[in-house]
Amino acid sequence: TGRPLPIVRLAASLAVRFGRAARPARRRPVPYDAELFEGNLITHDPARFARARALVVDDPRLYVSGLSWGWLAAALRSCDLLTDRGQRGRIAVPGLVVAAGDDRLVSTSATMRYAAGLPAVEAHRIEGAWHEILMETDRHRSEFWALFDRFAAKLL
Repeated sequence: TGRPLPIVRLAASLAVRFGRAARPARRRPVPYDAELFEGNLITHDPARFARARALVVDDPRLYVSGLSWGWLAAALRSCDLLTDRGQRGRIAVPGLVVAAGDDRLVSTSATMRYAAGLPAVEAHRIEGAWHEILMETDRHRSEFWALFDRFAAKLL
């Protein structure tokens, strides 16, 4: 959101405390609400964007709208738990984190910093990709699937 984290935490906490947990935490719609491909923040691929948009228009139940104050408050609590050094050291399950290099919805640098602190996690950044890597261009998707296949092969 670009807002300082302490302000976001306070706002979420107060919204939940005053019975507004189910209300949207953002005034403007999330980027996928846009009917037009231009200006979207999730993919460079117009055909995949149009396909996903058509599915949601056909059956609105498939759409997950913007986050609520309750979701945000719970997510912040989860982040606190996961970033606690004592807890983080206990996560030993092999994992693969693939971050979009040009994500404008989620902090790629924060994702990569967090993943770097997990001993069994392999982290990669796909340069140029936007938020929905699996809805991205073939070049970005191919890079993701190559990383996934290499990781999966190590587990076998």
